[in-house]
Amino acid sequence: MEEMATKYPISADELINITGVSKGKADRYGKKFLDLIKTYVEDNDIDRPSDFVVKSVVNKSGDKVRIIQAIDKRISIDEIAKMLGMNAVC
Repeated sequence: MEEMATKYPISADELINITGVSKGKADRYGKKFLDLIKTYVEDNDIDRPSDFVVKSVVNKSGDKVRIIQAIDKRISIDEIAKMLGMNAVC
């Protein structure tokens, strides 16, 4: 579920690349999940991680995921920086 909440899969191919989602699960439950996710992405004007490329250092990937999630929730840069113990430089 956490991976779906960060990757926002909107196609069956994307869904089966989510950890723990087999082709069988995707066939049985996928349409409902994909319809809900697609509507949520469209209604909230969310840029999905697969829609852009982010270059990062491997040990920073956890921060990257948290930043993407926070941006999707429309949290300000200052608040994201505080949340991660960083200084926002503008």
